Amino acid sequence: MTFGPRYILGGALGTALLFQLSLVLGPAGALLNLLTPFPAAWAQMRSGFAGGASAVGLASVAVLVLNSAGTMAGFVLQYGMIALVLPYLLRQGLSWGRAAAITTLAVSLIGLPLLGGLSALQTGQGMSETILAEVDQNIEQALETYRQQGLSEEQLGELESVVTQMARFLARAYFGLSALWVGISSLLLVYLLERFSAGAYRIAGERFSRIRLPEHLVWVLIASGFGLMAPVEPLSLAALNLLTFLLPLYFLQGLAVVSAWFQRRRVSPVFRALGYAMIFILNPMPLVVTCVGVFDLWVDFRKLNKK
Repeated sequence: MTFGPRYILGGALGTALLFQLSLVLGPAGALLNLLTPFPAAWAQMRSGFAGGASAVGLASVAVLVLNSAGTMAGFVLQYGMIALVLPYLLRQGLSWGRAAAITTLAVSLIGLPLLGGLSALQTGQGMSETILAEVDQNIEQALETYRQQGLSEEQLGELESVVTQMARFLARAYFGLSALWVGISSLLLVYLLERFSAGAYRIAGERFSRIRLPEHLVWVLIASGFGLMAPVEPLSLAALNLLTFLLPLYFLQGLAVVSAWFQRRRVSPVFRALGYAMIFILNPMPLVVTCVGVFDLWVDFRKLNKK
């Protein structure tokens, strides 16, 4: 480990630049949002917690200078927390799965509520009202774009109905989707840190094809499914957000089963890539893979023989 200014400055500059570009690009910068914590996190893996904290601090100052105090607070509560917590846990010897899970919980239960409170203070509205207002604004912008493309009134009406339904879902499942974003960002960060380790550090944990979710988690999934039918709005809303977060986790476990099957059959990389592409693109393959992930807790597909 080397506490070097080059790691700190590089991590700070890279993280601040990715964050600023994502602000400029808007929705088109979604991928940059996921990549934003990486430079500062890599700085911590190479130079220790003090180096990572320095990189996050310098990046925060740059965000403050280029934007506002509110934007800087949002940056720290989301990207800064991920860039600090995940590498710290990995350096303590935790497996990548546990480190990603703890990071997701920490940011979701601490960072996101604080971010919601900050937003409420700035706008004078509750979190739900703020989200709905932003969703409505995005709907109107999207519809205006389609109007300029010359769509008929009938087509615009159908499009507005679909977009409105999707927007209302996004508003109701906002917390679950935000937690899911944190989880995806954490997993991507683990992958990037592993790829760019250059032998300077080692990340503990099982291979992806061998991961298994805790068995008791499936009962939370089942309870959430029944909770959707609850006549009480807070219960059904909590169930929707839990399902929004849990179902992609079981999809990942299903992908791990598929990966194990590819390895056992010694499928070539080309056909593996084709198989993964079909899983993501073809309907209803994502649902099938998710079901495989759920029932793998009882069937253990990875141990089935050829017959």
